[in-house]
Amino acid sequence: MTHCLTLQALLLASLGGLAACGKDASTVTYFMFSQQWSTGYCSAAHDKCIKENERNFWTVHGLWPSSNSSTPEFCNRTLRYNATALGPLVPQLDLYWPSLTSSNNNIFWKHEWQKHGTCATIVPELDGLYNFFNETLTLYLKYNITEYLLNSGVVPTSEKHTSYKQLKCPAR
Repeated sequence: MTHCLTLQALLLASLGGLAACGKDASTVTYFMFSQQWSTGYCSAAHDKCIKENERNFWTVHGLWPSSNSSTPEFCNRTLRYNATALGPLVPQLDLYWPSLTSSNNNIFWKHEWQKHGTCATIVPELDGLYNFFNETLTLYLKYNITEYLLNSGVVPTSEKHTSYKQLKCPAR
């Protein structure tokens, strides 16, 4: 019997234990780990895309606290974004979490922190700017979607479309 797991479910399950922790677990029941294929984004965005930031692998878009009824945003406006705090992570962030719409990745990271990271602080592992970005990178490296899809025979190309069904249940 073949078992098919969506990548989303696999990643959400990995955060299941995290979502149950913290100060107010009633508002956050899971985390959506969003990744993007820059070539696909750039082909649709045309002139809005920063070509230098295109990658030939999936990149992080964000880690978003969520629930079945809402997605909390901008939870704590007193938590400031401080780019220098990310110093040791910047090489990995530049590679795996680039902005596709700005040549300054910090603009994108600041947006993700303010909109989503400030809502993730209810989870001890994600509490704080450095922890939020570090843990997201750890998840990215642990659950390598590019490798998973390639091993499943799903090869990204601009010549051929991949259906949702192929992504949901790649051939083994």
